Amino acid sequence: HQIYLARGGINEQGTIDTELEFYTNEGFIKNDKSDLKSVIPVPDDEFATYSALPSISWNIDLNKFLCAFETGIGFFQTTSEDGIAWEKPKLIANFPQRHSERKKDDIWYSYPTLVSDGEFENDHTTGKTGTFYYSNGEWGYRHHLVAREFDII
Repeated sequence: HQIYLARGGINEQGTIDTELEFYTNEGFIKNDKSDLKSVIPVPDDEFATYSALPSISWNIDLNKFLCAFETGIGFFQTTSEDGIAWEKPKLIANFPQRHSERKKDDIWYSYPTLVSDGEFENDHTTGKTGTFYYSNGEWGYRHHLVAREFDII
């Protein structure tokens, strides 16, 4: 229900090393998921209930990591200088109804992703402006791609 962190190296063949280190209360520990420490916790709202599906990029204008993620009440964003300590999340898009109160025909929102279209090759780097992509659709049916412009303030 929260967002955790793992890291791995790149071996001599250029592929990801299969031995991951997980961020815990003791720091990074190899192949041990028993004491995971959340890096992006559930926002302080009784109805948020979870943090999931992070879209993380290096934002060149902020000179920080920028993360957009989903909760039970909407999409949030937060920033970090090191990818471990994150600032207090800010709500950037409120859902019309909480995910926990959604009925079968209600619209569902998910998969937030920030992209600075045409400026960078992928969603790993963002700039001052771009497109905030997410999906919506009826629960259990097709999802539709939604695109909204964003501007870092």
